Amino acid sequence: LALEPQDKLTLVRVAKLYFTYLNDPVRAVTYLKQAELVDPTDATVLNMLGVGNAQMKNYPEAIRAFKQAIELNPQDMYADMNLGYLYERIANFDSARHYYFVSLRKHPRNPLVYENIASFLLARAQFVVAESVLIAGARMLPGNEEILYMLGLTYQLWNRNEDARRVFGNGLALVERNVTVQKDRAGSYALKALFLARTGKARESVRATIEAFRRDSTNYEIAFKIARVYAALGDRENMLTWFKRAKAVNPAEYDVAFVATALDFEKYRKDQELLSIAAQEK
Repeated sequence: LALEPQDKLTLVRVAKLYFTYLNDPVRAVTYLKQAELVDPTDATVLNMLGVGNAQMKNYPEAIRAFKQAIELNPQDMYADMNLGYLYERIANFDSARHYYFVSLRKHPRNPLVYENIASFLLARAQFVVAESVLIAGARMLPGNEEILYMLGLTYQLWNRNEDARRVFGNGLALVERNVTVQKDRAGSYALKALFLARTGKARESVRATIEAFRRDSTNYEIAFKIARVYAALGDRENMLTWFKRAKAVNPAEYDVAFVATALDFEKYRKDQELLSIAAQEK
C-alpha cells in the first residue's frame, strides 16, 4: 500500500486481515471505504463494507452497502443472507424473513442460509416451516450433518421425540463416519459433541468437546460451539464460561440480539448473566 495506495486488491486483503485475525472492524472499514472509492461497482467490497458496518452497529450504512451489492450482483452468494441477518438483529422481522427466503431461493446449496433461517424460525416456534425448509436442505445437501442437527432440533422442540431421535441418530452416524476425513476436524468434533448431547450421551459429548478444543484452541467458533454443547446439556456454568470465551474474541458478533435466536440457547434466552456478557462491547 505504501508503494501503491490505490491498489484495490491490497486494500481488500488488508481489510480481511483486520476482520479475520485482529477483530478490528473499524480499521477494516477504513480500508474498505478506500477500496470503494477506487471501484464503487465491486459487489464484494460492498458486501464486506456491510458486514463491517453491521459489526460497528452502523446499521443504515450497512443496509446501504448490502442493497447496493445486491443491485450490482443479484447472484451474490451472501448479500441477501447478510441483509436478512442484519434486519433480524434490528428486529425488522418481516424484512429479515423476506431476505432469508430470497437468499434460499437464489442459493439453495449454501448451508449457511439454512442455519440462519432455522435459527430465525425455531426462535419463533415456526416448526412446520422449519421442517419443510430443512428437509429440502437435507435432500439438496445430503452429506451436511449440520442440517440434520437442525432438523433433529426442530423435532425435539416440537415434541416429536421419535422423529428427533431418528434424525439425531442418522446425523450422529454421519458425523462419526466423516470426523476422521474432514479437514475441519475441530469443527467436526464440536458437531459430534452436539449430536451426543442431544442423544443423552453427556460424558461422550464432553469428551468430544475436549477433543475439539485440543485440535483448535484459538478458534472462537469452536469455543462458541462448545458453549452450545453445554447449553444443550443444561450445564449453565460451563455454558457461560465458554460463551464468555467466544465473546472475548468476537464481541461484535455474540451480542444480545444474537442470543435471542442462537441455536441451542432455548433455556437461556432470558438468563441475566448471559445477557450481561452478551451486552459487553469489549
